[in-house]
Amino acid sequence: MFLDNQESIEYRLITFSALLFPIMAYFQHWTMVTVLLFMLALSLLKIKRKQHYVDKYGKLLVIAFVTLFISAIPNAIMDTLYAGSTKLSALDAPSRYLIGALLVLGLSQLKLNLEHLFIGVFIGLAGAFLLYPFWGSYILGLPRYFNGVASFKHFSIDVLAVAYISIVFMMSALVASLYYIDKQQKKLVLIAIVSANLASIIMMQSGSKVALIAYPLILLLILFARKTCSTATKLLLLTPIITAGIIFSTPKISLNNQSSADNYMQQRLFSDLSSMDKMNSTTIRLDMWKGGWLSFVDSPILGQGYEQRLDFHNSLVKKGKLKREMHKGKSSLHNELINTMAKKGLLGIIATSLLYLLPLLLFYRAVKANNKNYYASLNGAFIVFSFVIIGFTEAPLMGTFTSTFYVLAITFAYLSLDRTETNMSPHKALT
Repeated sequence: MFLDNQESIEYRLITFSALLFPIMAYFQHWTMVTVLLFMLALSLLKIKRKQHYVDKYGKLLVIAFVTLFISAIPNAIMDTLYAGSTKLSALDAPSRYLIGALLVLGLSQLKLNLEHLFIGVFIGLAGAFLLYPFWGSYILGLPRYFNGVASFKHFSIDVLAVAYISIVFMMSALVASLYYIDKQQKKLVLIAIVSANLASIIMMQSGSKVALIAYPLILLLILFARKTCSTATKLLLLTPIITAGIIFSTPKISLNNQSSADNYMQQRLFSDLSSMDKMNSTTIRLDMWKGGWLSFVDSPILGQGYEQRLDFHNSLVKKGKLKREMHKGKSSLHNELINTMAKKGLLGIIATSLLYLLPLLLFYRAVKANNKNYYASLNGAFIVFSFVIIGFTEAPLMGTFTSTFYVLAITFAYLSLDRTETNMSPHKALT
């Protein structure tokens, strides 16, 4: 069934995409879209040749991706009617999921080697470390990498996206370490652990406070694998937390400023906590969440869409119920649930929930059917868990950059599964 012959051109192309994806994700949006479109072209070619068959696992992904796109159509219609002109912003991020459905449809016969995913993550994290903490922070002395720096206007990177991507890849590197421990490949275990710690440094140096709430994911991973983890293994998995603590407590030093500078993560966190009566990133989020809830109460079934929600929010500012005006209806409300409630209502909540739940069901069923899928399923599950954590302070599933990342990451994780039925019992760590 599977075209997993290592001499096949399709296998080589999908492997190349998997290796390229992590490093491309750390650059601008268009670089990651390039990988997405490359995979789409390969998928459409196979569909045209009728070389496609979606297995029962792939069907779950197709359902999740297509449902999300369909649920966004009413919002596009609402926006157009409200504005009196064509407004399709509501379909922007959902279009990535429609492409994702086509990827699964066309590429489902391919099986990607799980180790290629892990190697890609190692390469991506090494490159990102050299680019951001080393060059951006240490060499150039920038507080938040290249964000808002005039001299790098042609290389503007969303510093939050850097942190979010690193959360996902940190967990993938830790799953890889478990995989290589099981394979007794000590050198690759070391590379995996070092990569996870590089991700931790990238997260902390970004100054993104979401990094601080991501580390419990490591404890969750230890809980999942507790029956197969020795004490030494658990200590290895905890090293990114130790690294984060060192970064958090150590003054920042840059090459062009040998004197110690304030630790930027400390500065942002303590500044917010000591000025909760003023406008800062925390109070702005609280303001957005309140406005989002009021939008949901006003229109609970389909939400307010983008155009009406913008006017509704700003009308609350004029009434003194909210403090900060918004200039784009598309702007994230910095919480996945509230963002979805406000703009897409109950219909959107159901569709967005499926983007979390159906992939988790997919990976659970895969490991139940085939013991060989334990690490591939664990990797896929923690991609989803990472996005759940990110969704506490952002709306990654509805951002154009992060939705593209999610589609590719989940699709690659799906392709790494062994989808041949063996009727084997689940891995003992899941029992």
